[in-house]
Amino acid sequence: HHLQMRPCSSHGTNMQQLALASFVIVCGFLLLLMDWYDQKRAVEQLKSELNTLKNNHTIMINTLGDEEQDDPDDTSVRNGGPLVLNNSDTNNSFSLVSTTTMDTEEERYNADDGDEPTTTTESLTTNISWIPVDDEERQQYMGNGTCVGPLKHCCIGQCRQPFNAFSPTDSRLFRKPNVKLSNLSDLLNLLETKVKKPPANACRLIFLGDSLMGDHVAAVICQLYRLGYKAVKCINKEKFGSDKRYGEKKFCRSRNSGPGPFTLFLERQGEICPNVTLQLTWTYEYNHTQSLEAESSGIMVWSDGVHRNKPGEIREYMKEYFVDMARSMQVHFPNWHVLFLEHEPQHFKTADGNFRDKVKKCRPLTAVTNTSNWRNQEAAQTIAEENLPVRIVSLYEQMLPLWDLHIGNGDCTHYCYMPWRFDVTWHGIIEAVEANLRNSS
Repeated sequence: HHLQMRPCSSHGTNMQQLALASFVIVCGFLLLLMDWYDQKRAVEQLKSELNTLKNNHTIMINTLGDEEQDDPDDTSVRNGGPLVLNNSDTNNSFSLVSTTTMDTEEERYNADDGDEPTTTTESLTTNISWIPVDDEERQQYMGNGTCVGPLKHCCIGQCRQPFNAFSPTDSRLFRKPNVKLSNLSDLLNLLETKVKKPPANACRLIFLGDSLMGDHVAAVICQLYRLGYKAVKCINKEKFGSDKRYGEKKFCRSRNSGPGPFTLFLERQGEICPNVTLQLTWTYEYNHTQSLEAESSGIMVWSDGVHRNKPGEIREYMKEYFVDMARSMQVHFPNWHVLFLEHEPQHFKTADGNFRDKVKKCRPLTAVTNTSNWRNQEAAQTIAEENLPVRIVSLYEQMLPLWDLHIGNGDCTHYCYMPWRFDVTWHGIIEAVEANLRNSS
């Protein structure tokens, strides 16, 4: 028997191509089916949550971009919480501070259990809109470089994950509030002239919280470098941004034991805050009695919330890590200003924008219910109930329109770097400290 050699037939190749094409078609169909099913579930969830809100008579629709002007004389409690909206812009003075204080020190610590906490709230402006940065300011910013500072996150448009970023020319990155707000230079001036007390030789800022506070500290570093500062020393238990998603492994590698995960010392020439000490500490790690000197002075900003996803968790967390510390700070470290900073809004594709498991897409909050900001409201209620001498810096509602600064793909919490958005925070901190100084005098 002879083996006869024949030329290869194209039949087998055609069958393989047909099978591959069929596989691609089936995969495409399955992806469409899964997307349809996800949308169907999202709609059902949305209907369910809205029905629940409707049945409880708690829904309040507030369409962004078409908001009604609030009555300047209206001092009603908004959304059932202690934050009162009293918008007065007749003199172009915009306040971002909600205050919760007792009338006297004795009342702060000796209020009867049956008494309602005394709460006074300054005007809390929420009608800030975001407008394009003018060409001159934009060219000035870009002329100094799109990346000024030691961090990747100093690059305009850089998102939390190092592999995600907007184009540095994206128009979304060049927006600012439609009113003149204070900036970081103004905050440094306040620290130098009104907060810093002898024998201190440095302007000190402490931020306590979670990854959103880490973003604020990154912004402080980046903006300080644009103001001529350079880091001269670092004390760090772990690398700054050691979270792999943050991607800042090369900055501040010191393993020295310090007062928290990250303390940075910066210097520049000049009379206004030539030395700055900046600290970022996760809330659960901070021990103020071990970290601060009795005669020290500065500003401490506390914020934590987006990791608490059930009502009551914020209150419990604050009672464990914040309440006693805030009281102790006033007694033992009176030259420190302790503030609570609202966390920014999330923009997940859910009924209220807040995180839900497996939801990966972001969207604008065109309908805001009183459940969307429940964490900040619960924090404010806790501050009032505990009679804490702590002012609240408003941030949530001012940031609502900036939903498109999230990179998406499961992260609708962190914002990609747009420097002008932090002026809301710096302005609010200045207002809070100025209010403290007025009251103390």
